[in-house]
Amino acid sequence: MNKIWKPTEPGSDKLIVVKDQIIYKGNPSNEDLNSITLNSDDLETTKKIFSFPFSYIKKIENQRNKNTLKFYIGSKTEEEIKILNNTQKNEIFNFLRLEIPQLRYKSIKPTFFKYAKNQIFAILILSIIYSLTYYYAIELENKGEYAFLRSNNSIFTLAFLLAKIGSVKLTIGYVLLLILAVYSLIKKEKSRDLIETIER
Repeated sequence: MNKIWKPTEPGSDKLIVVKDQIIYKGNPSNEDLNSITLNSDDLETTKKIFSFPFSYIKKIENQRNKNTLKFYIGSKTEEEIKILNNTQKNEIFNFLRLEIPQLRYKSIKPTFFKYAKNQIFAILILSIIYSLTYYYAIELENKGEYAFLRSNNSIFTLAFLLAKIGSVKLTIGYVLLLILAVYSLIKKEKSRDLIETIER
């Protein structure tokens, strides 16, 4: 079955077409957009339209609180269709779910760690760097630079250079960065929601 959508919400892709087992999406000019129908034969040549066939799709991801459908194409490529109307987004996802029956449907809510691992690792790395640098800062304040001149390790050299700003300034900087990282982590957790996928 062929189908066409022309979302009108600002920020959405203006055109989504499923035709002959090919998905077209993009933001053509208003003049082109108005002339495009399911009977149009020149979708491939219309400016600002991208297409990919069903056979290239490895997975389609629909997260409940996001305004995008994410397509995993081939082994490395990712494409997104932006649709601010959630009802319309779900309609497109369910339409593709029926039109590509070889893709298996799955619905999961990712674990906190899996969903926010980048933020968790950032906090961990930041804390490790701070601990090492703070130790150096205290040593510098108590013993002077001579104790560190023999180190050729680039990580320790970097920690030594950062330590020169002093333990107090270092701690203030760490706390500020930690607050930003924790805020990002909390924001990420609030966005964690059900993810529907269809995949090979």
